[in-house]
Amino acid sequence: MDINIGANIKSARIYRGHSITELAELTGISKQTLSAYENNKRALTPENKMKLMQALDFPVEFFDKGMIAKVDNQTVFFRALKSTIEKDRQSIAESLLYITYIYEVLESYVNFPVFNIPNALLEKYDFKAEDNFNVIEDIAMCLRQFWDIGDRPINNIQDLLERNGIFIIKNYSKNEKIDAFSTSVKVNNGSIVHFVDVLETKSQSRINFDIAHELGHIILHKGLSKEQYSAYFNKIEKDANRFASAFLMPASNAYDKLCNLIAFKPRFFIPVANYFNVSIQAAVRRAKDLNIIDDYTYSSLYRTISANGWRKHEPIDRPGVIHETLLQAAIKLLFEHKVLTPSLFIEQLNMKGVYLNHKELEKILDLPEDMLKVKKQAEMLSIKDIRR
Repeated sequence: MDINIGANIKSARIYRGHSITELAELTGISKQTLSAYENNKRALTPENKMKLMQALDFPVEFFDKGMIAKVDNQTVFFRALKSTIEKDRQSIAESLLYITYIYEVLESYVNFPVFNIPNALLEKYDFKAEDNFNVIEDIAMCLRQFWDIGDRPINNIQDLLERNGIFIIKNYSKNEKIDAFSTSVKVNNGSIVHFVDVLETKSQSRINFDIAHELGHIILHKGLSKEQYSAYFNKIEKDANRFASAFLMPASNAYDKLCNLIAFKPRFFIPVANYFNVSIQAAVRRAKDLNIIDDYTYSSLYRTISANGWRKHEPIDRPGVIHETLLQAAIKLLFEHKVLTPSLFIEQLNMKGVYLNHKELEKILDLPEDMLKVKKQAEMLSIKDIRR
């Protein structure tokens, strides 16, 4: 295979969250030289290779053997697009490059659930239309019917999506500003794989909404370009929020429960929020979306929520949990049945041009420490019990 050292250097730099200027300061290599390396206009010297290895904490093989060819991914949807730093978003998104290659290795050994959303739903929404709310409500309900969940509460949205071929990933960076993001990637067999990356440090209700929001992007915004996403960002995010609300709190069930509240005060929304596994704020917003409360009442409720300090932490919050993901389960299954070993798994990644140490892979996949550590020969041996 062709070796693309420049692509590797750029990939490692972006993954570590460095600009060229910052990497130049860390290594003592000029920006011009680094740019030339990344564009394959100059051969990497042994001395500078060592500096890059130390600054980026990547193994030597990454800079002289591997080839990181950019995968054919669609737009990456970030909920916090305008409130986060570009290089932080790029760093997180770059991890998907490595995860995609990990998926390709695992997919050759296990049968993952297939993507299970009808094309008719993926083509029903026009992101440029002025008012998509009725269409979005219909799409959310149609998907619920297709997945045979009716209008009942969703107790485990992670399991629901993974059973239908959408991969959930724990956000390895723990970047509090990046709640969640999603993208769709074309892999080596020609199929499209959908990834949703979620931050686990939020409350469970926030995680549920984040996952539903990203599901909205996958359904509503298929094929959207980065330029379109940027130009229509506010509307696109608003529509994804509307989808999340409609999917988690279907109108056929939520309407009666919200209409029957004793009073429109935040604490009276708690039973509805608990029933649908959402936040109080999400339940309040749903009441407005369904025209149960007017703008004045909605604003008044949010003023009370703010005064109570519930905007960030609600009294019904419980710690968020991302359960074992499909990728984690696949690795565990293959290791337990001795189909793969850490050594063979690393070797398979190396064959795709991915050279990362086991600690880096464990961090990306949120695996137990040293699970992917390749045992040295001495560690494979034990002294015989010789009885005299």
